[in-house]
Amino acid sequence: MPYDWFVALERPKNEGEGLFIDQDYMMRFDFIPSQKTEQNPDNLPICFVKDDRFVNPMNGEKVTMAGITCAACHTGQINYNGEGLVIDGGPAMTNVTLFQDKVSVALFETLLPSRRFLRFAKRVLKDEYSLINAIKLLKEVKEFAETNGQLTTEMINRHLNLVKEGFGRVDALTRIGNIVFGAEIDFENLRAISAPVSYPPLWTVPWFDWAQYNGSIRQPMVRNVGEALGVQAPVNLTATDKEQLFNSSVHVDNLHEIENLLAGDKRLSGLQAPKWPTKMLGPINDNLKQQGQKLYEEHCQKCHLPPVDSKTIMQDRYWEEPNKYGKRYLITHNIDVNVIGTDPAEVFDFYERQAETKGLGLGEIFANRGLQVVTEAVANKWYDENDISPEKRIEMNGDRENIVLSPLKYRARPLNGVWSTPPYLHNGSVPNLYELLSPWEERSKQFYVGSKEFEPEKVGFVNTQFTGAFLMDTTLAGNTNTGHEFNDAEEVKKKDNNVERKGIIGPKLTEKERWALIEYLKTL
Repeated sequence: MPYDWFVALERPKNEGEGLFIDQDYMMRFDFIPSQKTEQNPDNLPICFVKDDRFVNPMNGEKVTMAGITCAACHTGQINYNGEGLVIDGGPAMTNVTLFQDKVSVALFETLLPSRRFLRFAKRVLKDEYSLINAIKLLKEVKEFAETNGQLTTEMINRHLNLVKEGFGRVDALTRIGNIVFGAEIDFENLRAISAPVSYPPLWTVPWFDWAQYNGSIRQPMVRNVGEALGVQAPVNLTATDKEQLFNSSVHVDNLHEIENLLAGDKRLSGLQAPKWPTKMLGPINDNLKQQGQKLYEEHCQKCHLPPVDSKTIMQDRYWEEPNKYGKRYLITHNIDVNVIGTDPAEVFDFYERQAETKGLGLGEIFANRGLQVVTEAVANKWYDENDISPEKRIEMNGDRENIVLSPLKYRARPLNGVWSTPPYLHNGSVPNLYELLSPWEERSKQFYVGSKEFEPEKVGFVNTQFTGAFLMDTTLAGNTNTGHEFNDAEEVKKKDNNVERKGIIGPKLTEKERWALIEYLKTL
């Protein structure tokens, strides 16, 4: 949205008086407040950006835009006893879909006949306010609202919002596909929102062999271009003039800079996971920690690898052989969905998705191939326009080839910082570490999400019902909390009428063992 419009927008009528960007209102979506500075004169929360390099890929028009950065989904916060800790690269608790819905409502109400638009126009136009300019602005806002509201309208009319995402979750791969293949090509390519996933932490991801929960994407540039398109950076996929095809507003240079900052200049450096703040959350029990370390090595390390700050993980056996660019990456384990037993919706949705590419001339293709082609073309378009050398392109692509798969697997990542990433499992269906280490029958079937108040004993957010809280119902498809279970497989089989339960990955842990393992996980 044009920046001047966003900062002038009033909140929806039934939600009190004031501007949309007021901190008290923006905090309803769990955005983290920031300070008013020269770079942030309108006191916007962390993650909002004023983009003065935006060029509309459809008509070449230059506009100063408001948008969100990676920090919208990848900056966490925990609160405890009146203190707050902001966690760079951690999973956010933001409700981005609710935010987008409310922006749409506020914009629509601005267009209704009332003094609301008059106030809006005076804020936007300032000294240039006149009746003629206000009428022109009204027309521009109406056109913008109609164009940008089409996707939401189509999703509602086609009954495609099957599973609510709530705080801290988004059906990322489906939404990227719905923007790229649906909104930008043909609404017939839209698919249902049915597999929300938690925002993942970013620490050490640039060093992984594969990214995304389903281990589907190899190249950092493709991953990051896809994320930019998924949060509605426009791209021209319908131009009849091939010179205009794949024009986009994606700032490829920024994506490269961000990736370098996250990665650092040597293996597993860059942005680090947070250490357990003992002054805030209490000391670590050293005796329990030592017991937990043995349990981790016995039950967890085979999938989640040794701690990233250990000498062990630097051993050659944990790293790929050098690729053709001389680079090595950490070998993460991708576990078959039938083995891990967690909710299968995300992997199957991406595996099965197809799209008709119309003017791109690729016919009907699977989502992984379509994403591979479009994101690479967007990056290459930017490289061509900016005379980027072949050697520099390889570097900006992360010294990796563009490979996008659709495996029926979930990736197990190292557990650095795991204590700061509740709720757990890829879909956020388990509220705390204690329940994650418990048999499935002992896990909460429902709990509230949206509070940042931390519970350090079980390691999770406090289950608090409050106005606007999201009720996580694990009985719904896409939200199930099965799998990744420590239990007695034979005992469960007898209870389940001699049917083997998927996802039992280790023996049933005693109460003492669970607490010991949690104490060790706090130290990662």
